[in-house]
Amino acid sequence: MKVYRACILIVSPSQIKTPSSSLLKGGHDPWDLETWGLSLDPTEKEKTARLLVRLLPHPVWERRVDILRYVLQKTVGYRLKSKLNPLGPLAPGAARGLATATRGLPDASSIAFTVWEESNPGTNYNIARLLEAISKKAAALNEPSKLTQMLILEPEDVIIVNEALDALSQDVLPPYTVDQYWDSFVRHHPLWPGDMAPYDAETIVRWDKLSAAEQLYRMISKKPDIPPKERENNEELRYWKSPRCGSRVQSKVIWTIGDSNNEGSGGT
Repeated sequence: MKVYRACILIVSPSQIKTPSSSLLKGGHDPWDLETWGLSLDPTEKEKTARLLVRLLPHPVWERRVDILRYVLQKTVGYRLKSKLNPLGPLAPGAARGLATATRGLPDASSIAFTVWEESNPGTNYNIARLLEAISKKAAALNEPSKLTQMLILEPEDVIIVNEALDALSQDVLPPYTVDQYWDSFVRHHPLWPGDMAPYDAETIVRWDKLSAAEQLYRMISKKPDIPPKERENNEELRYWKSPRCGSRVQSKVIWTIGDSNNEGSGGT
């Protein structure tokens, strides 16, 4: 299920007052999370969505869908013991400035990729600690290493993120668990299904069809697998084409996000 309507709670449970003060409606479509190579396991979509939607009120995401998506991408990679380094959008200000400053330069993609390396969500202290905790929990699953062309999110991945967030609530993050944030959100916003992913099968099917249509459009038009609101400047910079972008595995993931001219863009 495409689980997102960009409604992420940004305050602690004791601070929640009204929808206008506690919730950000960022104008994202429900399927924006399933971009940049990330996809929900089609055989367990409903279960994954039920688990995933409970993570949305947590303030660690800072009201940004790209941070949540990056953590989920990394979680899948840890579980599969993959060397793939996920990509995401540059900060809007940085992307605009880079697009202007590097326009016409032959190494523009490499410059942009360096900026991504130095400013991606993993450079944030809280996210770095979260990823460290996720890595340790994923290693305990003892799953075999696997090469993959897509990052397929499974229920186990969401459970790992949930457990890691709860573990960090004891020292790094505010002292509230995922369930506490969720319960407080539901208590103060009883009509939440209107803005976040409902559990009914009909909506799941409807959103899947809309997502498939958007993906087909990107494929036909040879556009990257990037949500419309994240395309500006990032699509122009195309830092995924940098020779430093990563391994062949990452190149294959870039191919899946619509870059039909990625030959030789990855390492070995």
